[in-house]
Amino acid sequence: MKQTNAKKLSTSLLFLLFLSIFSITFVFSTNQASAENTQEKLLGLTVDHDGINFQVYSGGCTQKSDFSIMILQMMPPKLILIRKKPDYCEAYLPYGTIINFKYSEIGIQSGSHFSIGNSFVDLY
Repeated sequence: MKQTNAKKLSTSLLFLLFLSIFSITFVFSTNQASAENTQEKLLGLTVDHDGINFQVYSGGCTQKSDFSIMILQMMPPKLILIRKKPDYCEAYLPYGTIINFKYSEIGIQSGSHFSIGNSFVDLY
């Protein structure tokens, strides 16, 4: 009788261990690779005289072509960075990567006013 209970307990513990590992892996991969066609959460943002530099999560395979910019026509225009293709690569890049869009690519004038509609990652 004791062996049966011990076997049931060990099987249950193995199942819980597997479930925990699977859950952690799923949460990590979801955090690293944004879903397709969604607003990208930003790690950072800089603006210069040539364009806008978006700092985004990357697993090592993120490319500029994975993104588009949606412009909401308001005053001032609101720009939203959209990730079209998730990055499922598994490199450890804690600072992500920088994606640059020139003003001419976006369709706005250098020096004009605009706002950014994306939220930023909460690091704390």
